[in-house]
Amino acid sequence: MKKTPVISLGSSIVSAFLSAAILPASLSAQTARSGGAEEETIVMSRFEVSSKTDRSYNLTTATAGLKTRQELIDIPGSIQIVPRNLIEDLGNFPYPSDFAKYISSGLSSFGGNNLFYMRGERLTRTFKNGVEYFPSIDDDVTTETMEVVKGAQAVLFGTRPVTQGMLLRTTKVPLYSRKGSVRALVDSNGMLRGELDLTGPLDREIGGARAAYRFVGAQQEGKFYQDDIFDNRTVLSPSFQLDWKDTTVRLRYEYSKIETSGLFPNNFLDQDNQLSYIAGRKQGYKAPWSLSTFTKHEVEGTVTHRITSNFESKLQVAFFSERRYDHDSRSNNNNNTLLGANGMVDSSDYIQFNLLTLHQMQKMFSVVNDYISVFDVAGRQQQTNFGWAASSVADQQGLVFTPLISPETGTTRFNIINPVFPANPADAIIPGTANTIQRRSAANIYVQHQAHIIQDRLIATAGGSWSWSSNTSHLDVVNAAHKESKGDKGVYKVGLVYKPRADLSFFASQATNFAPAGADDRDPNGIPLPPTLGKVQELGVKTVTLNGRVTASMVWFRNDAKNLPVRFNLGQPNVYALAAGSVRTEGMEYDLNVRPIDGWTVIATLFDGRGTHDQTGATLVRTYRKTWSLLTKYDFTDGALKGFGIGANLFHMGATYQRPLPAFPDYDVYNIFATYTHKEWNFNLGINNVFDEDYAAGGNSRFVVYPSTPRTFSLTAKYNF
Repeated sequence: MKKTPVISLGSSIVSAFLSAAILPASLSAQTARSGGAEEETIVMSRFEVSSKTDRSYNLTTATAGLKTRQELIDIPGSIQIVPRNLIEDLGNFPYPSDFAKYISSGLSSFGGNNLFYMRGERLTRTFKNGVEYFPSIDDDVTTETMEVVKGAQAVLFGTRPVTQGMLLRTTKVPLYSRKGSVRALVDSNGMLRGELDLTGPLDREIGGARAAYRFVGAQQEGKFYQDDIFDNRTVLSPSFQLDWKDTTVRLRYEYSKIETSGLFPNNFLDQDNQLSYIAGRKQGYKAPWSLSTFTKHEVEGTVTHRITSNFESKLQVAFFSERRYDHDSRSNNNNNTLLGANGMVDSSDYIQFNLLTLHQMQKMFSVVNDYISVFDVAGRQQQTNFGWAASSVADQQGLVFTPLISPETGTTRFNIINPVFPANPADAIIPGTANTIQRRSAANIYVQHQAHIIQDRLIATAGGSWSWSSNTSHLDVVNAAHKESKGDKGVYKVGLVYKPRADLSFFASQATNFAPAGADDRDPNGIPLPPTLGKVQELGVKTVTLNGRVTASMVWFRNDAKNLPVRFNLGQPNVYALAAGSVRTEGMEYDLNVRPIDGWTVIATLFDGRGTHDQTGATLVRTYRKTWSLLTKYDFTDGALKGFGIGANLFHMGATYQRPLPAFPDYDVYNIFATYTHKEWNFNLGINNVFDEDYAAGGNSRFVVYPSTPRTFSLTAKYNF
């Protein structure tokens, strides 16, 4: 299969600083090739999915479903793909799920970290280039595509994926065409952001080998509408690729430093279940000295080799490290007894805050080795995947909460109207009872086979894997118990696709997975809990018709899980857990991507679930039953308006349950944007939250609520060269 390299977008307000880091390589690349073609065709690995050069958002191939490039209509599962141009058209959001929710049903942002909701629950995983990644804040400037993969995928990805699904992100790779772009974004809240993206060949071919580079960077000074809320970022990511005969070697490094005003903004819901802005919507409840800092290093090496024309291998070695530091004012859980004591929230009420001091260091080392073999048996296409993976994670953490003293009252009670925070306090001394060391080791082997029983009509998939995991933790106190939990189990995945015609398929699938109990998942008597077991059943229909103009799917699913651990006394020596018993989520998902005419794209999604409930029928917290979205864009292709485009998107989030307290209310948010392209320039004017709706956009509890951003104007300018 051939691929035409395409440029991903990027730029920077501080482009002079970022480009200086790679100027020598850039100049060398520009003089290396005489008359180098702007669009070269290169042989593409079966492990990689192609991007698009047009302005539509419709991708019909994926790598996530079977760890190889496949048409979505042939995969017995629900997968949607977020292309790079959609990410840029929507503007700037802090989390990957903010983009993905407009192209995949049942997906929603949690409001913090890389955590997100899928299929009605908040138990999901994020992978980068097929390797598990830390669930903390990350930047999308290096992202080329996202693949939203629903259901249990433990056969291919080990023990960590859960029954709801996962989000797989692929990063930008070096290209053999000299391309670059700078991109700048500003908004009405005062945020400034710049990005830079350069790629091209490094030198002339020597001995049949050639090499290419890519450099991606971003700088952001992020102000928000609420006082003392910010999100500042620096990202630098060089990558290098060497191609020689049938072997491709790729090296990628990424450094990022993200500093926010604290991961949780402390806004709360009042007794009427509405966000409380007693002193005005810009107030918020965050100390000016509050901050959280995430410093990350990612090193990744990949070797892809074509053993024969129909047999490939890929070896990945990755090391991720993250140092986190929090010096943060957090809302106190005891506010339930203070807020609205007289039946309403007014000046007679108080609120309590703690100082959170957190020092954390996480390190993860992973090795993944995959193989693909494609062959025919009696004229029927066959594909076999097999491989293995191993990983090791070390997490050292010191955490302590200390009550903050109000200068107004001299106690831990702050006035609820315009609370006055104390001067920047020193970090709390972390006692031995809060220091924890946790380690997790895991390994798995897998094999999966896909067979065309009737060529291009009836396709069967079956696979199995064996996984092993060990979790240990140690609390740094006198005579603290060294806890360890181990587990191993085989899981399976089966699926059947029937295609009565080339543009229509029906599928059925069933998959299982398991997650061994964590080191702290022990009952009050110290006995480890049994592993969490999951099973996913799916029935669906898909179509890709009218030469790709219509892509649609309708899927029924049922997720069952047993022994989900619920932890108590977190961060304390006497932490313990109880198994939640049986949990079930089921529902329908509808996804539609249509291009009625050239230049016009419409994407609609609907999730309708019964709700996550236990064996007694009780609804679990942090769950929801409904989402829907609508996105449309029209690009004028001729006439006086040629080069202009207009777009709009709507997202509805159903009520999020917080039992026994009332659920977060449902909400709707509307956004619009307009684009203009002229030669090498692209401009984007966006208005988010057009009707200035006020809603709870996410959060952990009624006292840790992410407020909606009010109506915000943004302007993006990009220059390609």
